[in-house]
Amino acid sequence: MVYGEWIFAVNRDSTVSLWSVATGGHVADFSVLSGGEWTVISSDGRVLAASRGAAGSLFRYDE
Repeated sequence: MVYGEWIFAVNRDSTVSLWSVATGGHVADFSVLSGGEWTVISSDGRVLAASRGAAGSLFRYDE
């Protein structure tokens, strides 16, 4: 699915990949874990954000 500057792709392992239209580069992967928890992992392997349950806390990582 193309959305403005971004392309979202659903993968066979149920993750969602984010790609940049401008550069063609992979930006991040979104993963849903058990219990409604999720993570966002950048293309270089850094955790960008994570949640603690569907109604829980959201954590954002800058470094």
